[in-house]
Amino acid sequence: MNPDPVTIADPILRKDAVASARMNFREVDKAPENPLNRILWRAMKGSRTPYPEWAVAPDGDDDR
Repeated sequence: MNPDPVTIADPILRKDAVASARMNFREVDKAPENPLNRILWRAMKGSRTPYPEWAVAPDGDDDR
């Protein structure tokens, strides 16, 4: 479904594609939340739109 990373012109999005291909999506909640959220943000908004500061949990874990 996803393009081969070498065909992605934007180097940040290319790096994201490689990183997300290595994430564990076979088990529930095994993919790292913060990196995945940032990858999804850039996939939708592009690599030039900064990730919103309000989306960053102060201690890195908002699943309590």
